Amino acid sequence: MIKAAIIEDDKVYTDYLKNLLLQWSETRTELEISDFTDGHRLLHTALDIILAYDIVFIDIELPDFNGIELAAELRNMGFCNTIVFATNYEKYAIEGYTVNAFRYYLKPLKPRDIDECMNFVLDSISKEYFQYFYHGMTNRIPFQRIICFESMQHYMNIYTKDGVIQIKHSLKKVLEQSPSYFIKCHRSFIVNKNYIQSRTGNQLVLTNYKKVEISRIYSRAVAYAMNSGFEVGN
Repeated sequence: MIKAAIIEDDKVYTDYLKNLLLQWSETRTELEISDFTDGHRLLHTALDIILAYDIVFIDIELPDFNGIELAAELRNMGFCNTIVFATNYEKYAIEGYTVNAFRYYLKPLKPRDIDECMNFVLDSISKEYFQYFYHGMTNRIPFQRIICFESMQHYMNIYTKDGVIQIKHSLKKVLEQSPSYFIKCHRSFIVNKNYIQSRTGNQLVLTNYKKVEISRIYSRAVAYAMNSGFEVGN
């Protein structure tokens, strides 16, 4: 199930957006929609409810809040999921990405806009993609193309079949988000077991020829994962 929230003071437009969302969900997944006529009503909702929303649609021109400011409040509260802006004005587009908005759409949203943002959310929930923020934009990489994650102080390297990407991110959060075929073998490494080429002693060799040390506390878990069977990634 996907949980969505709409913050919009125009009831006619709220009903229009709900209808588009429900049409999208008919052939995909269950959808639960909450709507709020202003920002304060949302912010006065219990925090666990707010953080459970998978996607939030925010009107820029609200009676009590600028939508950008409301989005910033949500980020400060720990909301890490998808934010989409909808407005009649293009002038806020650049500001929208300062709060890591997924997209900024001009009203009225069209079915293809709903397809774009809701498919993104569905893919993220189903753990097909690793999602991260970079230079104010939401990006994603298919997990199947990721060889390993390496923590380096405040940064993290993502080794993929296409190269290396460096971002600011927590390795702990990566493990929580990753599918079960990712295993932690060292405090600084999480590897995709489908890309393990060999093991010699306390060292793994990955298919990109990168060598990764296995910490003693993870040795048994790594051995179990390798013995459970895996296929080298394509």
